[in-house]
Amino acid sequence: MARCPQCGTENPDDSYFCGSCGQQLRSAMERDPGPLSVSAAPEVPATGPDSAAGFTLSPPPATPPAESSPNRINLAPPPQSSAPPAGPYVPGPGQAEGPVTGDPGVSYVPPPGYVPPPSQVPQPPPGYNPYQQFMPQDGNTSGMGTGYQAPPQATGWTFAGFVPWGLFSFFNGNNTWGAIGLGLSLFGFYIVYSIYIGIKGREMAWQERRFESVEQYEAVMKAWNSAGLAVLLIGAGLIALYMVFVFVVMFAGMSGAFD
Repeated sequence: MARCPQCGTENPDDSYFCGSCGQQLRSAMERDPGPLSVSAAPEVPATGPDSAAGFTLSPPPATPPAESSPNRINLAPPPQSSAPPAGPYVPGPGQAEGPVTGDPGVSYVPPPGYVPPPSQVPQPPPGYNPYQQFMPQDGNTSGMGTGYQAPPQATGWTFAGFVPWGLFSFFNGNNTWGAIGLGLSLFGFYIVYSIYIGIKGREMAWQERRFESVEQYEAVMKAWNSAGLAVLLIGAGLIALYMVFVFVVMFAGMSGAFD
């Protein structure tokens, strides 16, 4: 029994404090620590005061706190998923419409700058004509511009380009080539305009001017072709007469007819 020096109360031998007044009877260092856990380490040279005995103290391994420990704060960012977020597909500028490849039945929003490969770009069926929805029921595409195919009657050569001053182009809806023909006629290069209209004039007239039917178009083109041919023949005849006149004058001068 251990007697308390403060109040004289008898206490058990293993008591640290008096059960009556709370006086400290002995310190914690006086408690028997019990057997120590040692492990032999012959392959590692020991250092310190226990080296002579050939043993070393091994503290218990430190275990990291569990992920679910309330004292642990996880500062790592959440893992980033490589898959695009699910949602309706919205194509960007210059991208073809349609779902992006991925899981079957799931559409994704493509990343910025995504350009679909050629295999994903919708291809029109063979023979598809983008102007088909605007085609008139009677097939008369005259005056509808260059995007519509001209009929076979709108091809071939025409002498309409020899009508002077670009009148063929002015009267058939193409003022640009009319101005070009007028300018070339003033500078003596009208033959360039005449050849171009001879090749493309019939198609140009169909695309730029509205005709009631193909028959009307053919009648108008026939009239312009006749007028151009007449101008060409008259011009060629005048040139031939002029050359004959010059030749006669030169021959007469050389023979002394004017002496």
